Amino acid sequence: VARKKPCLRPHQKEARFDWAKKQRGLSAEDFMFTIFSDECYICLNDKSHCVFVTRCPNKEFIQDCLVPTFKQSPVCIMVWACIISGRKGPLLVL
Repeated sequence: VARKKPCLRPHQKEARFDWAKKQRGLSAEDFMFTIFSDECYICLNDKSHCVFVTRCPNKEFIQDCLVPTFKQSPVCIMVWACIISGRKGPLLVL
């Protein structure tokens, strides 16, 4: 089954790669004081289906083996959460 991955434009991929290179020298202790957060849409009545691809196990994120995802569905809610230093923050429904 093809992996789902958000559709990123080339400049977005480049910006993410640049950010990762800048964080390369940080230690585990540096990340103890960093808050990681993310949001997620939960959609009902999503008509998505499986797409089958033939690939090697280590090739699952090659562009030709991915199905882009888009945030579209009749009924959606958004949730947000964070973690810091191994502790969970609140789960908020937005």
